[in-house]
Amino acid sequence: MQEWSKIGVFGGTFDPVHIGHLIAAEAVLEAAALDTVLLIPSHAPPHRFTPNATPQQRLEMVSLAVRDHPQLHASDIEVALPGISYTIDTLSRLQTLHPRAKISFIMGLDAFLDIYTWSSFEDLLRRWQVIVMTRPGWHPSQLWQIGEHFSAVIPDLSYPPNPFPPLPLELPVAGASHAVKLVRIPRIDISASDIRQRMRDGKSIRYRVPATVREYILRERVYATNVAGL
Repeated sequence: MQEWSKIGVFGGTFDPVHIGHLIAAEAVLEAAALDTVLLIPSHAPPHRFTPNATPQQRLEMVSLAVRDHPQLHASDIEVALPGISYTIDTLSRLQTLHPRAKISFIMGLDAFLDIYTWSSFEDLLRRWQVIVMTRPGWHPSQLWQIGEHFSAVIPDLSYPPNPFPPLPLELPVAGASHAVKLVRIPRIDISASDIRQRMRDGKSIRYRVPATVREYILRERVYATNVAGL
């Protein structure tokens, strides 16, 4: 098994994986100086509807998407296990597999603003660094609007600063040696749901997904039966 010192964990349904995911993963890789980013398709996500593609199809698409990148890798750690994929369980298993590595969990801003509803979210924040991806136009004041939910684990969110600090921004976690890190990534207006809708409408998905992923989707008829011209 390959060993890394700093591992980023980027989970999702990846239904399908698209260039927005890959650009975000590479942006975080560079901004946080990580050795690698593991893209981990969920088996059954706890906070979303059941994906359209099977777990194995989504893993294969991610594998094809990153196969030529030396620092992005697909992981089957969730697909290999049945049932709902809980982030804290995945991070615990990865830490066991890589006991000397510093593991950082990568998530989008919308998910982070809702993380206080997750089971054991304070334990997750204390055990692993969280890297939050933000986009141009976002303002840090959004964080302090939900600060009351984080007062025990991120004390800095208890009182809004004046002025608000610029990005990249680090928020120390109580009782931990790391901080929640907010980084800006490029805005790419592509979504998996839009790609699936384009498939249903018979529209092209070229340039929205890597060529290898497009070829797989069409060959395996993952989202549509009529694939001519896509």
